[in-house]
Parts: sequence; structure tokens; C-alpha cells
Amino acid sequence: MCHVQGRPAGFRCDAPNVQIQVIHKDKVFNTLGLIDSGCQVTHVNYEIAEFLGIDPEKDGEKTTTTGISGQAGEGYMYPVTLGVVDAGDSFRASVVFVRNLPMAVLLGQENFFEKFNVRFEKSKGVFFIERV
Repeated sequence: MCHVQGRPAGFRCDAPNVQIQVIHKDKVFNTLGLIDSGCQVTHVNYEIAEFLGIDPEKDGEKTTTTGISGQAGEGYMYPVTLGVVDAGDSFRASVVFVRNLPMAVLLGQENFFEKFNVRFEKSKGVFFIERV
């Protein structure tokens, strides 16, 4: 569990997770997103697309994604709205919907890190995000 500390928003927790909303039309999926500086673009679990009424295979753009293991997989790029709870306005982002993602959301470089400055202080067990 994370606890907010002051402004800019600092979070004290074991892993850099933030409460986010994945939004499409009138549907909102509330979950935790893991901030991952090694992830190029934000990845979202395929089941969330189904909840939101999105058919990524039909409407998205097929893409190849590669994890830290170097093993390639496929995903589908599709635009959604992302919101970080208590961290400013929501924003549009093209995300990759991936089957069998072991978490709900990985927040990556191309859309999350463009909107937020992120600072990790591992020795203190905190990280900070600030809207750009």
C-alpha cells in the first residue's frame, strides 16, 4: 500500500505503484499502475480492454512487444484516456493491450514519463511524481 506525502506528490511504498484510471467512453477501470522506466510504452492487461468494451484485435494496431527477457510477444495499440488519481487532469495515451500481462498496467516512457517527472529514492523507500 502507498501513502501520499506532500507536494509534489510523493508516495511511500514497496513498489512504485500509483492509483490510476483507464477510461474509454463512459467506462472507467480503477486499478494500480506500476511505474516502469524500462517500459517503452504503457502496457495494459487485455482483460481491461474487454471490460471497457474495446476489441483491440479488431480496432487496434497490431504491434510486437519485447519484455526484459527479450522474448517477443504481440499486443494491440489503442488510444484510451489515463488518469492518475490526485495528480492532475487525465490525458490521452496510446497503450498496448497485452494478453497474460502479470499486472494490470505498466506505465511506460512514451506516455507516462512524458506527462510526469518521476524521482525514485530507493534508500528512503519513496518515489515522487510531479505533473509536467
